[in-house]
Amino acid sequence: MRILFYFKENRIRFLTLCFTVLFVLSSLLSAEAQVDLNDLFLQLNLESRFIEVSIVEDQKITTLYGKNAESTLYPASITKVLSTIVALDHLNDRLDELVTVQPEDLAGLTAARASVAGFVVGETLSIRELLYGALLPSGADATNVLARLIAGSTEDYIKLLNQKAHQIGMKNSQFVNVTGLYHEQHYSTAHDLNLLLAHALENDTFVEMSSTMRYTTQPNNRRRQGITLNHTIYTTARNQQIELKYITGGKTGWIPQSGYNLSSYHQYYDKTILITTGDAYTPGSNLKDHEKIYQALLETSHEVVMIEPGQSLGYVPMDYVWGIDNVKLSLTQPLSVEVSVIVDKDNLNMNISHPDRLEAPLEANSEIGTVAIYHQDELLAERTILTSSAYQRSNLLYFLAIFVQFVLNHRLLITSIGGILVLIILVGALYSYMKRRQRRKGKRKWKL
Repeated sequence: MRILFYFKENRIRFLTLCFTVLFVLSSLLSAEAQVDLNDLFLQLNLESRFIEVSIVEDQKITTLYGKNAESTLYPASITKVLSTIVALDHLNDRLDELVTVQPEDLAGLTAARASVAGFVVGETLSIRELLYGALLPSGADATNVLARLIAGSTEDYIKLLNQKAHQIGMKNSQFVNVTGLYHEQHYSTAHDLNLLLAHALENDTFVEMSSTMRYTTQPNNRRRQGITLNHTIYTTARNQQIELKYITGGKTGWIPQSGYNLSSYHQYYDKTILITTGDAYTPGSNLKDHEKIYQALLETSHEVVMIEPGQSLGYVPMDYVWGIDNVKLSLTQPLSVEVSVIVDKDNLNMNISHPDRLEAPLEANSEIGTVAIYHQDELLAERTILTSSAYQRSNLLYFLAIFVQFVLNHRLLITSIGGILVLIILVGALYSYMKRRQRRKGKRKWKL
């Protein structure tokens, strides 16, 4: 009794304690799910010091993993992603327009040991070729030409870069040049660079260019043959003998102060995986880190339970059974599929097929439908839906249904027969009436 009295007097405190315990338990379960993904990356022994892994789906970017992702890094030539996307904002409909390289475009690049595409003073190139020159071989010469063409000078173009970065949401980034050469005030974060890449991939021209491994320019006033531009991803993979299985495209960056950086992407059905890493210390290790991450995400699977035992999948009308109008569609065993860790239940589709109606008799375990699980157009699993029990036919309901169907199918004939019968009855009634009337008249004459 004392316990009941205590509960009544302190029920609000008791209920608050229960909700608190439930909240803590749910938080622990959520944290455990996140730790599992963290453990997956920790096992990869990645060399890069700065890492962010994100997924873009339905124009929404979600972070899967981060390591020092908000810490400051030097972006190096990944800066040229910003430089080219700003150029595309201004020149996307002028890609075949010709531009001539000026002496100021190349000034100081050799002394700064900047990477170049190899363009020369007086050479006339299309804007398309300049963009390829900036993205593939990471040409500072091409970036400088684009900056001068759009803003009149690199100084004014830098203002456009920072405006664009602010517009994208790169809150922890600042740019003081258009090429990525080292400057203490030229910095970003792995998170910001992933935001930049996500924005750049909204431009189809950027996607095409950044995923091209080799491109040859047209012959021009300085070259009898075009110059072949190799993507730094391609040359690094070739020189370091790295097999590229997943990296679709992106941009590398290196200066002594930054180490080996890379922003890359991979398209997986309707999802785009984005990875930015920084400060790897051996040549090619940036590519290796990205390949490891893609492989872990795409080749590590988890189980998704799509259908629980007894879960209703719908109902099908049943004919000729007393007391039963519908049969429930369900499975006796759970139906689950193995999918990549970046795929969840919301990404899967379920297709249920069954007849419009069922007719008794049906034996137990009779096939009455199928259920199939798809990821996009790929069939992952299929299961037959069976009856859980036998269904006996009621002959009365069966023959009654046949009679009703016969009537419905022969309405004109039955209506005609009915009309004839009514007519016969009316004629017979009329004949009987006339006969009776004649008899009455005969009786009256006899009396007279």
